[in-house]
Amino acid sequence: MDSPKYKWSRVDGEPLSTRHRILNYGRVLKIDSVTVDDAARYKCVAYNEFGRESAEIQLLVQSPPTLLKPLINQRIATNTSASFECIAASQYSNQVTIEWFHDSQPISPLLMPAAERKRFKINENVLNILNAAENDSGIYQCIVSNDVGSVSSSARLTVEDAAPKFHGNIFPRRVFVVEGSKLSLPCLYLASPRGFAHWYSASSSDAIPIDPNSRMRQKKELIGNEDSISVLEIDNIEKSDEGMYHCETANGVGEGKGVVQVRVVPKPQIVVRPPSLASGMASNSVYQTPTKITCEVELAF
Repeated sequence: MDSPKYKWSRVDGEPLSTRHRILNYGRVLKIDSVTVDDAARYKCVAYNEFGRESAEIQLLVQSPPTLLKPLINQRIATNTSASFECIAASQYSNQVTIEWFHDSQPISPLLMPAAERKRFKINENVLNILNAAENDSGIYQCIVSNDVGSVSSSARLTVEDAAPKFHGNIFPRRVFVVEGSKLSLPCLYLASPRGFAHWYSASSSDAIPIDPNSRMRQKKELIGNEDSISVLEIDNIEKSDEGMYHCETANGVGEGKGVVQVRVVPKPQIVVRPPSLASGMASNSVYQTPTKITCEVELAF
């Protein structure tokens, strides 16, 4: 009687890779450096001259969770809400555990007093903090774990009320714009709560109108689910538009004012030097001696 022969394959039809090795006369399938892609159902067929039999086995490959998006630092006003979302991926999401911590202390709403339990809401991978107070400030951390390993992310939450403040790193003191182009200047400042802002020109005490049909206007752009930012726009900017513009803000805690100088510069001109040589070269196609010309761009301020 001949010894049986064996054949291994994947039930899903994918071919075996070079990491799949057949040992012990075909009876053993060995996989080197197993990856998640090796998770599949495998089939072994044994056969000889009298017939054939087969059997299948499912290979499960677990790996530590992978963090897809880290937590982000937040600064909010008192009595507002903050939300942290821990976005992670795992081969078997139903076997993942997510834990939340505040300054290294576990957050467990069930163990909190009734008043605090209403403010801290955990919905799977999302932590919501309602009616935030200053003592809610600190480091928040989420840890995602399974049977193989874990991954974590942390961010700082700052809860405070602060009057608007214009910082030189985010709000310019002077901008240069080429004549005929479009100016788009956002009013960027730090404040908690956000409050509101309006643009003014030095030549008028009235706020620049929000009129999409006007050449000079301001518009509101959303920067979050609720907050908006005021943007000064000037189409086909002219030399007469040059001057000082200021953005005034208020948020109930205080007021702020940012001033920017807008300078309008002429369009650049291209000059070929020397001009007499350039015109002569245009009419001649053959030159006996090497010729050097320069192409310069002139900007007038």
